[in-house]
Amino acid sequence: MSFKLTGEQREFQDSLRKFLSTEFPLKLVRERYDGKSARQDEIWRQLKAFGLLETFGQPKEAGGAGISELCIVAYETGFNLLPAALTEFALCGPYLVSTILGSDESGVLEKVSGSSIDQLKSGQVAATVAWSGAAPEVSKGGGLLTGICRFCPEADRASVLIRLSPQQAYLCRISPGTAKLQQVELLDRSITYFEVDLKDCEAVALSKASSRQLYLTLMALKACEMAGICEQVCHMTFEYLKTRKQFGVPVGGFQAVQHRAADMWLQSQALLSIAFFAGWAAHASPQQLELAALAAAAYAAENGCEVVEAGLQLHGGIGFTWEYDLHLYLRRARVLKVLLGSDPALGADLISAAASL
Repeated sequence: MSFKLTGEQREFQDSLRKFLSTEFPLKLVRERYDGKSARQDEIWRQLKAFGLLETFGQPKEAGGAGISELCIVAYETGFNLLPAALTEFALCGPYLVSTILGSDESGVLEKVSGSSIDQLKSGQVAATVAWSGAAPEVSKGGGLLTGICRFCPEADRASVLIRLSPQQAYLCRISPGTAKLQQVELLDRSITYFEVDLKDCEAVALSKASSRQLYLTLMALKACEMAGICEQVCHMTFEYLKTRKQFGVPVGGFQAVQHRAADMWLQSQALLSIAFFAGWAAHASPQQLELAALAAAAYAAENGCEVVEAGLQLHGGIGFTWEYDLHLYLRRARVLKVLLGSDPALGADLISAAASL
């Protein structure tokens, strides 16, 4: 059993990193904080042209990508601080239809969304997720939802909203008559989040099995995204420690600094390992997905921000300045921690999953 990326997957990761770093530099993220135009239409046009949605709607035997490639996408999204909700859109649209849902559920989704399966698989019709909010009220007929969904990334670009909870997912169509969108400002402004107020919105409940698989897969992917953030911060910090001098020598030569840097790298690589293992389990070992995904999410929530904060401290005063890029990664990590859930709640779920083995 090997969890290493194949040569083809390494090539995909290298080309993706080159593409994201070239086409979406951090100046695009800073433009969000300066109040400039988001240029989201152009960003998504480039992402689709690269094939980052359509490839997850195709079976592997037809040249499509699977969960391992989706983990790479999530990781590189964090590493490059991509100003787009690519992970959610790729999972909740193409991957959901092609991999998680059965044929019956796919047909229902097609009816609810008002779009064809091919449009959903190709990413022409976008779907996003509601990370939290009050439990929706379901009409007696079971086909209408009413309630407020919070933390919905780029909901203004989506036609389908997935109200996701650990045990149940609802799919509903976003339309002006039944869904009112209100943009909310979070600590990380590189991605726009919305609060969606649903009023008798046409919807369908996924099966318990599909709902749980979708939830756990999303937890694994966001842990991968946090791992990407942590590794980039490690690289930034280690390069700084090599060049910043104190008393005539690089500060990286001091033992106390080395110990803190070593802890950062250990936490970063541990998170990377457990997050990619959870992604692997989603396909190759479904019976391990529950424990692996919850462990990855809990570790990411507990340790992700610690790594970034340690990097900020090791930078000294410059790390706290607006002009330095480190705070942009801290902002994304803080929001990810909130989305993944509170440490006690994740810990309780993890203990429950371990006890059931």
